[in-house]
Amino acid sequence: MANKGYAANDSKLSSPLPAVGLDIAGATLVCLILMLCEIYLAFRRRKPWIPCRFFAINSFTLTLLSIATKLPVDITTSMPSACDQLSKLCGTTFICIYIGFSRPFVESEDFTNFASLTVLVITVTVNIALQINSGAIFLFKAEHVLNLVLMSLLIGVTGCVRSSLPECFCESFRKSVKHMPRNVHTLKRCYTFSYIANPQLICYRYSPSATVGALCTFCCVVLLQSAIRAYSLDHEVKPASDYKWSIWAVVGLQILTIIVGTLAVVLRCLMLASQMHSFFNAAAIKEKRILEGLNIFSLAQRN
Repeated sequence: MANKGYAANDSKLSSPLPAVGLDIAGATLVCLILMLCEIYLAFRRRKPWIPCRFFAINSFTLTLLSIATKLPVDITTSMPSACDQLSKLCGTTFICIYIGFSRPFVESEDFTNFASLTVLVITVTVNIALQINSGAIFLFKAEHVLNLVLMSLLIGVTGCVRSSLPECFCESFRKSVKHMPRNVHTLKRCYTFSYIANPQLICYRYSPSATVGALCTFCCVVLLQSAIRAYSLDHEVKPASDYKWSIWAVVGLQILTIIVGTLAVVLRCLMLASQMHSFFNAAAIKEKRILEGLNIFSLAQRN
């Protein structure tokens, strides 16, 4: 009797899980809509570097991210199916793409939001490690470990550049005051900033944007090959999932969001490389005129 009562209570406890999965899918859908709005407004306003305005690192998007990545930190629910195991990998990949997509806004954001993102990354990393050790994650172990490494690299690169960028500009300014004719590269930076009038692009330009794009692309490729394997495994063996039909909605929306975010990051890197070439050509012409004016002014003062 006690076992029957426990089984009945267990079934009642797992009954709201499809609604929880629907909540996760809804948060993922909102993130996808925000990404599409960023891309649409960027091309409409002819800003191919896709500046972050709606999907930047703030309390709202971090709350959405924590809801959308609930499954990787779920250590109490039994998730035996291949789709369940894939959903955990989708959550960690989604965090990587979020960091890469919001990369230009990090330097102009306060320390609190970045610290909150770091705490979320550490929490997910610890939970995934515990689940791998306990056997709760038995599929895609290598992919999970690789995703954790890439996620740590992304948050580390972002944090290092965020802390070193203001010091770099201050040091360059001090050197330019002492040796104005020699520091041509600093003058290019200053003029490019005034020419483009977008601090996010400047921060993204003087950061390892190519590294971030490569890491996000690699995360997406790892997830896609895992999804193909999970699809074949799910057709061979179909254990029951407590999330039922909602797990497919979560996985489908998160894979779509990850693909859109990866394409945006790669497109941003490619367009930024081409745009900055033309920007620096224009800056070089103006720079030459400014230096000529400075030389004439210094000669006039000497005479």
